Amino acid sequence: MPQAQEAAHGNPCESTRLVWRTKSGVTIGQTAWTTLPDRSGKLFEDDTVDRGDRWTDRDGKKHNQLALYKVVSDHLLWLRSGGGSGICADLARANLESFNLPGQFLANANLRGLLAGGDFTGANLSYADLTDSDLEAADFRSADLSYASLNGADLTFTWLYGAYLEGTDMGDANINSTGMIGADYEPAVQPPLDGIVHAKGLESLTYSSNPTALTELHKLLLEHGYSETAAMIAHALQTTKVDQLLGTSVDERMALRTAFRISDRLRLRLRAIEAGCKENVGNCALYLLETVGLELTCDYGLSPWRPLAIIAAIWFTFSGIYLLFLHPRCKSALYVVVQKKNGKGKVKRRIGIPSGSQGTGRLQRFRWRLSQCLRKLRTTMLFSAANILNLDIDLLRSFNPWLLIKRLFPREFELEASGWARTIGGIQTIFSLYLIGLWALLMTHSPFE
Repeated sequence: MPQAQEAAHGNPCESTRLVWRTKSGVTIGQTAWTTLPDRSGKLFEDDTVDRGDRWTDRDGKKHNQLALYKVVSDHLLWLRSGGGSGICADLARANLESFNLPGQFLANANLRGLLAGGDFTGANLSYADLTDSDLEAADFRSADLSYASLNGADLTFTWLYGAYLEGTDMGDANINSTGMIGADYEPAVQPPLDGIVHAKGLESLTYSSNPTALTELHKLLLEHGYSETAAMIAHALQTTKVDQLLGTSVDERMALRTAFRISDRLRLRLRAIEAGCKENVGNCALYLLETVGLELTCDYGLSPWRPLAIIAAIWFTFSGIYLLFLHPRCKSALYVVVQKKNGKGKVKRRIGIPSGSQGTGRLQRFRWRLSQCLRKLRTTMLFSAANILNLDIDLLRSFNPWLLIKRLFPREFELEASGWARTIGGIQTIFSLYLIGLWALLMTHSPFE
């Protein structure tokens, strides 16, 4: 990643420092610009065809796309020669609304007051001057905007997915409804708070090595009462911190956050876990613990009600599992303990599904077996609820939800288990206690802020 000090002031074309961000994270100095691919001969697929589209320069003169391609080509030559030849792109106050420049090299270009809403996916705009530009609905996915000036720029509905914002000046920028999923957020100047609270994807922001910008933004949001947005920034800080346990680079984290398909996210995460476990088993174990225990259960505080939803899913799932132990041949079993009718002593009965069947036809026997399973399902659901709600804790003994449920039945009873049914019930109780405690903590405190 480039480690430049600050963006050039004034016309960026007059800057003597030319920078470049590579996939390997190596900073290439001014004398190494000649290593850039020689694309001056074929920058665009249709660079010899006039499609009829026109763009206007600062003086209002109209030009075709071939003239724009020449500007970009001359700028690439200027970059490759370290400023020795070619011409720095000066598109200040130009209107490029109908043009796309994906993957182009416009570092240090003068784009002040630019009007553009096209595709700049993967473009290199580091140190470019985009001050007061109208970039509404433009696509800057994976674009390099490091140390660029976006001061006063209109970024409404702009896509900054996976964009590099290291050292970027975002002062007075309008980022209302700006998509910032997976962006490398390390700007030198923060955008206005009343705009960033309406940006999208703040919980997925990341940073390369310095969390200062995100930490400062989190503090400012809390001071001005934007608690919900502050929780998103806290989530971004926490997830980046956890991902760093695997030694992932900022590019890998950005790729994971900007992957929209679940299969792609799973593949990238498994690849990171595999690589991280080879480097440090201890950090890998801590990563898995944090991911399973905090991210999946409550998304680091962003989903405080998710633990209860997981408990509901556990209750229903385990109810079906306990049905397996009702087979007459199963060694593990469920029991119900009830008082005798005369009130003297208790009787313990095994809960099971009859092994026989009623009816002559296959369909009738199936219906009878199904009705028996559904009847016993009510019992297993009660047993599953007992494992969740029977909180035998001193602080909660005066309010035990399970005791309240039992009072709804005409006779006093207890549910017990043996063998694997008892072991699985204990596991369910441990998970449920953790989720209930986590939910209570999230409701009363803000542990991740």
